[in-house]
This record gives sequence, structure tokens and C-alpha cells, in this order.
Amino acid sequence: MSDIISSPLTLTGDGTSLGSLRGGDVEIRAFGPQSPPLSDLKGFGVYRLGDEGDPWTAVAACPETWVEVKTEIQEISYRLDLRFLGVKSPLYFSFYLHAQQAAIGAELFQPKSLKKYEGEAKPAAFDGQILIQTDASTGMELIPLAGEAGCFWSSTFLLAFKVPINESKISFQIISVG
Repeated sequence: MSDIISSPLTLTGDGTSLGSLRGGDVEIRAFGPQSPPLSDLKGFGVYRLGDEGDPWTAVAACPETWVEVKTEIQEISYRLDLRFLGVKSPLYFSFYLHAQQAAIGAELFQPKSLKKYEGEAKPAAFDGQILIQTDASTGMELIPLAGEAGCFWSSTFLLAFKVPINESKISFQIISVG
């Protein structure tokens, strides 16, 4: 099995990704909160200027919404626990990935294709190396991207989970399975 390799987590910046991860050949190039539409990166990321003294940061697209971020890193997994305050409009938590293939159950997805998934949150596997899942009962979208340079971090997939408005917590587990 491959270890999860992470980069530093940041809670500061203006439209900044919370971080990135890698497991095997699969890269999560950016992850963080995102407001719709998912095709517009202006709604992605966190906003907080100044010192990082606590685990809270604002959502860049709606600075009245705050998120507390806690992580737990183990050899083959990465747990991301999020607690939101002030969610009043639709919000997603997005993962921009670079992989050759994605799978949800037995259904396969390829980059640069029009076939996408939109439905209940289910575990999503990438190249049989990384599995992303949530404990929340919520909606999820998997959107194949082109992987073009300079566009969405040259990612080949966008995996976006709806942040439940009526619940303030959502957790993700990223597991190295390959």
C-alpha cells in the first residue's frame, strides 16, 4: 500500500485551497469550500488574512460562513473533520484530482468525457489507489475535467459534496488503497 503524502494545510489566503494530498500516482491538487456554480473558481477556497492562531477560516465566496478544520493523518489515511457556522446558501466541499480514471461502485468515469455522476454521496475511487468517502448523508457530484494546463489546477476530476445546510459537521476520509 502507498502512504498518503500531504502538503501543509493552510487557513489563510484569498481564494486559497486548504491543501493538497497524494497517494500513489493520484494527486488531490486542491481541496476546499466552493459556492455554486462549480464551473466558476471565483467561488472556491478560504479567506483569512493574518496569523493562523486557531482552526477557523472563512469561506472565500461567503465570508459570513466560517469553517473549523481538524485533520488526522495516519500512514494510509487522512481524515478531514469540518464544522461550518453560518451556512445560509448552497455550498460544496470540493476536491480537484488528477487521475486516469474514477469509479463509483461499478460505474467507471474517464477524464474529458461528458459522463458524470450526480446523486447521493458514495465512496469514490481514483485509479484504484485513493478512496474518498464522507460520513454525511448528502449529495455529491463527480465531474470529469480536461486536465488542461492552467485550468482547475490541470485536474482531470472534480469531486464535490454538498455541505448540509441543516447540519454543521461533515467529515471526509481519504484512504490509500493501492
